[in-house]
Amino acid sequence: DLNNILAGSVSYPELLMEQLPEDSELRKPLTTIRDAGTKAVDIINDLLLMSKGTARNLQYSGLNEIINDCLKSLEIVKILELNPGLSLDVSLCSEAVYLKCTPLHIQKALGNLISGGMGTAGPEGLVKIGVTLQEVTHEGLDSLALQEGLYALLTIEFSDPGGSRKHYERIFDPFYFN
Repeated sequence: DLNNILAGSVSYPELLMEQLPEDSELRKPLTTIRDAGTKAVDIINDLLLMSKGTARNLQYSGLNEIINDCLKSLEIVKILELNPGLSLDVSLCSEAVYLKCTPLHIQKALGNLISGGMGTAGPEGLVKIGVTLQEVTHEGLDSLALQEGLYALLTIEFSDPGGSRKHYERIFDPFYFN
């Protein structure tokens, strides 16, 4: 039933955009509405899968694309609009990096980390997001439980003007807000 209700938020923007000229100022908000509706449908499908106890099929997805989609999300865009002094410094890997994952879950986790970092950094702060390739050799294997090889390293750093480091140990707790 929820998917049927949300179908309008996906299909109506598409229908309206087909009738608009390419340079219409309404295209951006309609695209935002359509994308939000699509994400809502994906979340409902995930909830249904989890409630049935079935595993979601994993797919190969580009990490850079997932990060870029996350940065275009309504929440991140709204935080940046409300805090024009807040800066993002994004440095993604020039080589393609693929994850075997459900992209929506990775995007939601990244979105939570980035928006939390933005909140901690404050209205004049800085959030740095980076992806680099790192070689893991036998020296680092004991502590990482990995095989030797090339791995992607995702970093999210943020300025901490208020000294809120006391919250760091709880950033992965569900429903924890500082």
